Amino acid sequence: MKGHDIKMKKKLVIAVAATLMLAACSNTGDAIETDIASETISVTEPETESEAATEEITTETEIVSEIDTEAETTEDVETDVYSGTGYTLNVDPEKWIDVIEYKQKIAETAEEINTELDFSADDYSEMCDAFWVYADLADSEFSANVNVVSQNIGADANMDADVLGPYMEESYSAVEGYTFLGWESVVINGSDCLKCGLEVEQSGITVRMQQYIFLKNGLQTVFTLTASDDSFETVLPDFEEMISTIYLD
Repeated sequence: MKGHDIKMKKKLVIAVAATLMLAACSNTGDAIETDIASETISVTEPETESEAATEEITTETEIVSEIDTEAETTEDVETDVYSGTGYTLNVDPEKWIDVIEYKQKIAETAEEINTELDFSADDYSEMCDAFWVYADLADSEFSANVNVVSQNIGADANMDADVLGPYMEESYSAVEGYTFLGWESVVINGSDCLKCGLEVEQSGITVRMQQYIFLKNGLQTVFTLTASDDSFETVLPDFEEMISTIYLD
């Protein structure tokens, strides 16, 4: 990031508000939770007839066919590329459920809970570029998720972690109830970014957040993992795997 322009910093902090709204996004209502659970079941629970057919597979030809099918599935996962605003990344559909269609309802619920933030659901919904829920925890008390917030800050700014890091720490720490856990400068596939950690108490649950902030040619893109403290370390490796595939346009 070039310089210390006050207006630019004000635009940067908008992403802070948008991100913090998501700490409560698992409490998005029975309709969303039911739909997510149904989608998960449809993927993981085979029909009774299929189970019976599987048990009857005994010939070498059928076994080879199964192996070929598994190979094709693996190949599909490896080449499942998501194209966002100014970036691409790989998403494993077996691990992450796309719930972007629910972003407005998620934002409205988060707005109701995070009343201390001067940020509307419509503001967030407009900035939300992608949203996934962790499949294995889709029907748990707190659904771990990854969201992507993207905005053009209106200046030809690029990442300068030494400037942005302290500013983000100051901005996050100013929000009541949130604990900033630290930041560091990292490079992912040739692009500089800022890695930050946060913690907050939500409805009696300790929630941890890890995010990667990219800033290139005035476009700020923030990738955030939100998970309960007891599931964070379980989900983190799959989040890091996703992050490792990010390429900026």
